[in-house]
Amino acid sequence: MTEWRRSRAFTLLELLIVVAVIGVLTLLAIPAYEGYLVRVHRSVAVTTMLDIANRQTQFHLDNKTYTDKLTHLGFSDALVSDTANGSALAFDARQSPVATTAAERVYLIRIDSAQAHSFTLSAIPQRRQSLDAECGTYTLKQTGARANSGTGSAADCW
Repeated sequence: MTEWRRSRAFTLLELLIVVAVIGVLTLLAIPAYEGYLVRVHRSVAVTTMLDIANRQTQFHLDNKTYTDKLTHLGFSDALVSDTANGSALAFDARQSPVATTAAERVYLIRIDSAQAHSFTLSAIPQRRQSLDAECGTYTLKQTGARANSGTGSAADCW
């Protein structure tokens, strides 16, 4: 009698099951990873706004007024965009200034207003970060008052 040996290769059914499991895991992992990136990139807004607020404080100590120009705070004129809404500068995920039209921009930091004794900063989410409904746009005033336009509380976002 001839003895049948079981092949050591995978069957088509086994391969299809493995592909299906990998597909399901991918469908679960990608949205979770994108959500993680959105949460991580929030630190760009917070850290950069606090840095600009510190620069504003130093400028105020030296000049007895706050400035509405990011170039007065030491940022490159080539990257700063002056608009009707204020002086603005884009930052990437590494918290480095980039052009306001750069594909890698994460937040646009803007001086909304600056007078002798007050200023207001905004961090407007850009590109994929604009999907952050929880925190949205960040706002910081010279008093240290912090707010955000999203559904989350300031304590959760800051």
